[in-house]
Amino acid sequence: MKKISLIKKWVVTQFKTKPLQSYLITSVLGVLLVVGGLFAFGVFGSGELDQSGFSYLPKREYVLGAKEDERPETLFDLLHSESPDIEDFFHNPDIAAELLVAESLVDIVDSRYALNWIYNPFLCVELSDRLGE
Repeated sequence: MKKISLIKKWVVTQFKTKPLQSYLITSVLGVLLVVGGLFAFGVFGSGELDQSGFSYLPKREYVLGAKEDERPETLFDLLHSESPDIEDFFHNPDIAAELLVAESLVDIVDSRYALNWIYNPFLCVELSDRLGE
C-alpha cells in the first residue's frame, strides 16, 4: 500500500515538473492500449478481408462445370469425343461425307476407343430410329 502511494506521488510530481513529456508518454501508451484492444477483439483482421459479407457457402474452392463442348468438325473428332451424338452428323455433313469416302473400316477406325464408340448399342438404336423417321 505504501509503495502504491509512493508511485502515485512520483507520477503526480512528474506531471507537475514535466507536463509536455508526461502527456506525450501517456497519450502514446493510451493509443497502444486501444489499438492492442482492437486487435485482440478482432476489429482489425489479420490480413484477411471479408469482401462480400455473410455467405451460406462454406469457405472452400469451387470447381465450375466444364464449358459446353464444341461440336466435332471432322470424323476423327467425332470418334474421339467423350459424348458422341447423332446430331453431329446433321450439323456437319462433312462427317457423313468422310464416312462415305472410306473404303475400309481401317480408314475410319484408328484406335480401340473409336471402335468401341462405333459398337455403342445406344447409338445403333438412335441411328435406326432416325432412319425410320
